[in-house]
Amino acid sequence: MLELPPSDAPPGRRIGVEIEFSGLDEDRIAALVADHLGGQISRPGLYERKVSDTRLGDIRIELDTSYKSQIASAPDLVGSIAHRLVPAEIITGPLPEDRLKELDELAQMLRKAGAEGTRTSLVNGFGVHFNPEQEDRSVAAILPVMQSWAVLEPWLRQREPMSMARRALPFTAPWPEALRAELLSFDAGSTSMDRLIDAYLDHAPSRNFGLDVLPLLREIDAPRILARLGDEAPGARPTWHFRLPSCRIDEEGWTVTGEWEKWLTVEALAAMPRLLERTGRDWMMNFRGRPFSENAWVERLDRTLRDH
Repeated sequence: MLELPPSDAPPGRRIGVEIEFSGLDEDRIAALVADHLGGQISRPGLYERKVSDTRLGDIRIELDTSYKSQIASAPDLVGSIAHRLVPAEIITGPLPEDRLKELDELAQMLRKAGAEGTRTSLVNGFGVHFNPEQEDRSVAAILPVMQSWAVLEPWLRQREPMSMARRALPFTAPWPEALRAELLSFDAGSTSMDRLIDAYLDHAPSRNFGLDVLPLLREIDAPRILARLGDEAPGARPTWHFRLPSCRIDEEGWTVTGEWEKWLTVEALAAMPRLLERTGRDWMMNFRGRPFSENAWVERLDRTLRDH
């Protein structure tokens, strides 16, 4: 990670976590969760398990697809194929930040039991998602984080290359350059929330990005989001939705908290206004609109942040 001081995250901030992987079925995963964290296992659906009242609250385990109900009613062969191609997913409720390390211990247990990550197969399009709460809904709080992501996203993507399968799936596109440029042209003191939301909707009216801001924006101004997106609008949620393009749960040394540090890097740069302004201006003046400039930008950003 970049050598940046930690941001001043609000005390008590909570984070929801989603971890995708294969190699274990829902029953085995639920048993491992209950062994490690306690709780009672129930079966809401054929490909869904719930472990209630664990030390980390209720945890869901399910086949990571919106077609679970259709697969459940299909022949057994379809379900067997689905388990080979579709990851299982562990989904937590909002957790205190200092409890994330308990997921590291759970990941180690899953690895020893045979969990498989992104690099096990070319068809493994797995990821890890974090949903950090955002209590302050002001432009002054939200715009710098979006600007920081606009600056850092190429760096993060280059250091965590996506599998071929992940590239073929939704939710992996980088923010459009036009959105990055407009965000970096904004000043928090003079930009209204209406203008910020409209800019996002103009350039990225979809959830298919590494940083998905639509649920948070709907939480802030549901009528504005619904007027533009209608039935395509996501549900409101008072969180960012940060999608990492891989899950290397089967690799020794991989941790959930290590992945979380990538989001902390985004928040750290957002909390350093002078450095954020300087790096944003550099990209706007010297790299925006230049074909094949991403590698050069990542190298420049590395040097800038190391020397800071």
